[in-house]
Amino acid sequence: MTYLLGTDIGTSSVKTVLLEVKSGRALVDVTREYPISQPRPGWAEQNPDDWWNAAVATIREAIARTNIDPNAVRAISLCGQMHGFVPVDKNSHPLHPAIIWADTRSSPQVDALNTRVPLAEMARYAPGPPAAGFMGPTLMWLAEHQPDLLAQTAAVLLPKDYVRLRMTDAVCTEPSDAAATWLFDVKT
Repeated sequence: MTYLLGTDIGTSSVKTVLLEVKSGRALVDVTREYPISQPRPGWAEQNPDDWWNAAVATIREAIARTNIDPNAVRAISLCGQMHGFVPVDKNSHPLHPAIIWADTRSSPQVDALNTRVPLAEMARYAPGPPAAGFMGPTLMWLAEHQPDLLAQTAAVLLPKDYVRLRMTDAVCTEPSDAAATWLFDVKT
């Protein structure tokens, strides 16, 4: 038999589902919760390593509870909360807690974008207007408020992409999430 793992890096937990390929039947699902930190009003952060540790724990438990051969797992699919922001250094280590979608610290940067760029122009490059918590405005906030941290940043990742980086050493994303970052031209 062959199997697939689906792992969702959610806002409050990681959930992993183990599927048997031939039948499509879900054999088990496992969840691990983690906290959201709010160090200031309007801020929402998480420790990216909490996602990683929860993903590893749920995958291990799913395999253990079903007693399958791990080599029979043919693929792992990742999905997760959109609009997180994980700055990593050249060694792929997080430089700061993840700034997640619920964070509003970049509201002034969003207001500046909305003032400077007409909505019709925005629509040429992005699927909708910017919002606080999106990667582009958060990157603008970082440049304005923590330029030293930005100077150390080799890449910025979405939550599921940080977990993918830990699994594969690949810095990448996919178009559906990238389209909402405000750093990706949806037309090209």
